[in-house]
Amino acid sequence: TLVARVNAREDELDDVLDRLVKARLLRRDEAEGEPMYEVVHEYLVEEIKEKWIDQEDLKFKEVEEMLDREMANWNVHKTLMPRDRLKLVYEQRERLKGLPAEKWKLILSSALESNFEVLDWAERAGKVGEMVLLARLDDQRQEIGRIAMKVLGIIWQLPEISKLADGDPRVRQMAARQLGERGDPRTL
Repeated sequence: TLVARVNAREDELDDVLDRLVKARLLRRDEAEGEPMYEVVHEYLVEEIKEKWIDQEDLKFKEVEEMLDREMANWNVHKTLMPRDRLKLVYEQRERLKGLPAEKWKLILSSALESNFEVLDWAERAGKVGEMVLLARLDDQRQEIGRIAMKVLGIIWQLPEISKLADGDPRVRQMAARQLGERGDPRTL
């Protein structure tokens, strides 16, 4: 990583790192057979952050760590992400690649709860998003079910689904048939 970041040859960088270790500015260790370096003096941390670490990378790392903490809270306490934290994750949405299904479920469930960018999150989550929305169609809180129906209707390009909440039995039957064709086994 350092070779790529400072645009140096590996042997040059090794020489500089060795001198920094001998000067007790860095501590060298190994993890899984790879060398790792740790800054010994705390005052260097800010200097390195400012000059070597891209601020966008740092923001993304903070969001990843926050998302991990939120996931732990959800697993233990079943608490959803508050809207302000969801907004921070949303700012980094382009960089969220390869998230496990459980994290997508947390994000989309939180988005539904706060009605925040549900469509965008559902599209990014793909099939997991569709499954979360389908599961929430019959939520006890009608507003959540309406949002889920509307988003599914947009994703599937079936405007009739978003009309499920209208109460018209014919529309409900048509939407139920469309959901059945898409593999949702529930009767609406």
